[in-house]
Amino acid sequence: MSHTTATLSVKPAVPAKAPFGAWLRKAGAGVWQALESAGQRRAERELAQFAALHASQFPELASYARKHRAG
Repeated sequence: MSHTTATLSVKPAVPAKAPFGAWLRKAGAGVWQALESAGQRRAERELAQFAALHASQFPELASYARKHRAG
């Protein structure tokens, strides 16, 4: 009787792809970062507008807004 021994590879032949959930979390983090950046720019614009309208009442705020004006 002949006995043959088969060897099995420990690693899969095709690399496993990342699960969809991991991709979704990564994409969601990018979207969240973009939304935060847009919100920051909007807040800076609104602060600059407020400071310009009320510069006589809030000179410190107007000075701060001029120094940190969003491009």
